[in-house]
Amino acid sequence: MKKVIVLISIMSFLVCSNQRMGLIKNFIIPGSGIPETEQYSKTKRNYLIREAFIWGALFSSRQNSDVYEDNYINYGIDYSGANVADFNYQYAINVGDYNTMSDYNNAMLGRRIPDKVYPNDEGYEWNWESNSNRLKYRDMLRTSRNLDKLGDFAIAGLLIHRIVGIINYTYLMNNNKSLGLSSNIYKTDLETV
Repeated sequence: MKKVIVLISIMSFLVCSNQRMGLIKNFIIPGSGIPETEQYSKTKRNYLIREAFIWGALFSSRQNSDVYEDNYINYGIDYSGANVADFNYQYAINVGDYNTMSDYNNAMLGRRIPDKVYPNDEGYEWNWESNSNRLKYRDMLRTSRNLDKLGDFAIAGLLIHRIVGIINYTYLMNNNKSLGLSSNIYKTDLETV
């Protein structure tokens, strides 16, 4: 019952036509606070379409990122013996960059970074069956990461879209109104204006 009351309250808030509330409504859903007039119908529709597009990009990128993450984790287990889900993200990257844990450890020792060497017999071991399997894993890992970044950009897009919506709403509402500024010229005598 509480959910129904909250939903009705939110809907009545979004439907109300108070001009002061338009600013808040534009922050919640850009374009929703713009008046329902023929003059602004295209602007309002464009805001709502952009909002739907950004939300769609956010959800689809996050969902696909999760699918690719599951795929590269399972692929890594199947073809290298590494369970990358048990360790941090850097470990997953290292598994994709080196054919074996021994190759990785030798590279770190060669660069004189002994604190990045993985210890033996603690579950870090991996050994790719073939280089092509490693490259396929690395591509899935990168795709997952790129889709996750796309989701981050979509979140930033939602914030920017709201800021632009508020600025545009304020401009549209003040466009036909007087700004309250005026000027008067007084001529007190022939030499002074």
